[in-house]
Amino acid sequence: MLDEALEPMLRTSISANNVRKNFFKEIDEQSRSIALIGMPGAGKSTIGKLLAKSLGWHFVDTDDKIRLHAGLCLQDILNQSGYLYLRELEEKLLSKMQINSRTVVATGGSIVYSQKAMMHISKTTVIIYLRVPVPILMNRIHDFDNRGIACEPNQTFEDLFTERNLLYQKYSDLCIDCDKSDIEKTVAEISIQLCDYFRTDRSDDTRWVPVPILMNRIHDFDNRGIACEPNQTFEDLFTERNLLYQKYSDLCIDCDKSDIEKTVAEISIQLCDYFRTDRSDDTR
Repeated sequence: MLDEALEPMLRTSISANNVRKNFFKEIDEQSRSIALIGMPGAGKSTIGKLLAKSLGWHFVDTDDKIRLHAGLCLQDILNQSGYLYLRELEEKLLSKMQINSRTVVATGGSIVYSQKAMMHISKTTVIIYLRVPVPILMNRIHDFDNRGIACEPNQTFEDLFTERNLLYQKYSDLCIDCDKSDIEKTVAEISIQLCDYFRTDRSDDTRWVPVPILMNRIHDFDNRGIACEPNQTFEDLFTERNLLYQKYSDLCIDCDKSDIEKTVAEISIQLCDYFRTDRSDDTR
């Protein structure tokens, strides 16, 4: 129950109703809506509906919009046109979708393949990744072949999870573990983390790495010896490589400042922390 998750605050308040009211009021006053991302079976629609009801917000399921636009269920779209067409259709609809304020949006699991759509969504929403371990997802999905999942033919669910998990983490503002069956507690956890998120100063948010700084540093792009496709823009090259850099790195250092010595010091500090951490369970 939501009240159980809010119990520490409720115990210290004269009026539990006032705490509950102020708790949701703080979220409700924000100008940004909420977008849920995650694997099929993560509970985006179920949790999204309950979250919207708790907040008194609207709820939108983008899979429903795709079905309405195509006049077909997702699996029929896959059977007739293939998984790439379904992803293209999803990108087309979501990159132009107007997300009104006070709305919870449940997205399709494959939307993270489209940077264009994710950049559009991120302008007006807080993006929340509902993370669920593969075994639990497998237990929840009994109709994998008919679920309308936009994946390559013969791709296993485990491989699909591995492929998408990094993208979900890349684009999310918050990550909520949803491996429990108690949906109301999950909604409460989302609400609590949203409050913490909105209370935090995000003026220096560097989730989107500053390409303009790189552009200012490179004045001879055409003669720099950069291995890229002919006529490929620097922005497109960055988008293509950034995910791979994140995938293979053990540490990530923001180097958008001009003070090189401070950057070296930051690397040294993070290395010390890295080596002091027990990495016996590292699953990279």
